[in-house]
Amino acid sequence: MARNLARGILGLVLAAAATWATNYIISKMFGPEDQGQRTA
Repeated sequence: MARNLARGILGLVLAAAATWATNYIISKMFGPEDQGQRTA
């Protein structure tokens, strides 16, 4: 049970880190997102 809990937490942390890294890289490549055109 502890192993599954640790896997779940690690999975969430890695997913968050991957999302942040992707957004950071895209932001550096294309510049910051235009705040005026956000629809969602």
